[in-house]
Amino acid sequence: MRLRTLFILSLLGGCAAAQQPGTTAPVAAPGPNPLVTLASEFFEHDFVNFYAYGDGVLDTNNPVVTNTGQVKNSLGTGFDLGGGVSLSHTIRNGQISLSYQGAWRDYQSNYFASGTTQNLSIGFSKRVSRHLSMYMSIGGGIALYGGTFINSAGGNTLTPVITNPLSPETRYVGANLGLTYQQTRRLSYSLFGGYFLSRYNTPGSIGSTGVSGGASANYRLTARDTLSVSYTHSYFTFQRNAGTDYADQVGLGYSREFNNHWSVSLFGGGARSVASGTLALPVTLVLPNGQGIGGYELGSYRQTVFVPSFSGSVSHSFRRSALGLSAGEGIAGSGNGYFIASRSLSVTGFFSYSWHGQNISMAGTSYRLTSIANTVSSAYVGNTFSASYGRSLVRYVGMFLRYDFLHYGALAPLSGVTDNRISFGLSFSSRSVPLTLF
Repeated sequence: MRLRTLFILSLLGGCAAAQQPGTTAPVAAPGPNPLVTLASEFFEHDFVNFYAYGDGVLDTNNPVVTNTGQVKNSLGTGFDLGGGVSLSHTIRNGQISLSYQGAWRDYQSNYFASGTTQNLSIGFSKRVSRHLSMYMSIGGGIALYGGTFINSAGGNTLTPVITNPLSPETRYVGANLGLTYQQTRRLSYSLFGGYFLSRYNTPGSIGSTGVSGGASANYRLTARDTLSVSYTHSYFTFQRNAGTDYADQVGLGYSREFNNHWSVSLFGGGARSVASGTLALPVTLVLPNGQGIGGYELGSYRQTVFVPSFSGSVSHSFRRSALGLSAGEGIAGSGNGYFIASRSLSVTGFFSYSWHGQNISMAGTSYRLTSIANTVSSAYVGNTFSASYGRSLVRYVGMFLRYDFLHYGALAPLSGVTDNRISFGLSFSSRSVPLTLF
């Protein structure tokens, strides 16, 4: 049996013990890329690019079992083959964007599974009339365990999908819709809604389906400063009759646009979560002789929690460069299949710079999740960092070098996972631009 299988079965045993009234853990966080692709920095207005790539991968985390039964770490190898399309088109009073990337990943590692990754995001914004404007975004895909910085749809910051700690594969869909009515030059009103779905391919994992809706009133203090007050209601239901979570959030927001292509936004308020249900989780315990014992663990819960809700972001985008930094705390009602409703604290940042057919990109995130549904004393912490360098060699052909660091926190009864990954490969681009990080 592969070590990966033993890892999953052991965690499922710990999962059932943890999911008593009051438990939780990581969360899938939907969020978008503000750029169709960072390669679009090379162009303005309309942009279309088809690309393909292949690379070799070296991992530092590849635990193997020796003939004496001991576990030691060695280097793991693998490769990726993939491609995609990025486009952005300016229409009258609006814009359309699309980004798709798909790849096959083959890792000769006992810790990270091979398989297919997919990511699709579509965005549309338009000023419908003098007083009315709208936006829509949708995204979805397949994220493999051990991946970093795969993005779903919505918003204007770069937020990674956090994969399930048990499942080799996470499937997700996110969608957002918004309308803004400009009553006067200073006063406007907004309505917005969203949908989110997550599913996992490990028996016992709990997928979620959620919807949200809200409204805000916005007042422009000056030509560059806006103050707003908003209310949002969210509802999530969990698979396997695990329960539901109702969440309400209210707060004040402030944003400022600077004349040098910088923007800042702040939000502060509070949120309430009401999570309830009965868990009926399959349990698989692995004995020392390798035999598995199956069963079910039951437990009812009802938790009402009040938490502070705040966020802030700084962004810059101008021709050759793009930079963003965001942080926040609030309720992550979707859960991630191991824990359900959670309280999340996260920091995310990215940077990209392009010059003379070259590009350097960096991005990182740190997150901490604690339960607001079932009782678990520990928190789940994760950290990732990615950096890449790409350059065009000849027309249509380029090379790239990428480094990834990832750390998944301890998840009883096992310790955390830390990996360093180096990738090197060649790319084909229809617009003769280097392959970027995203």
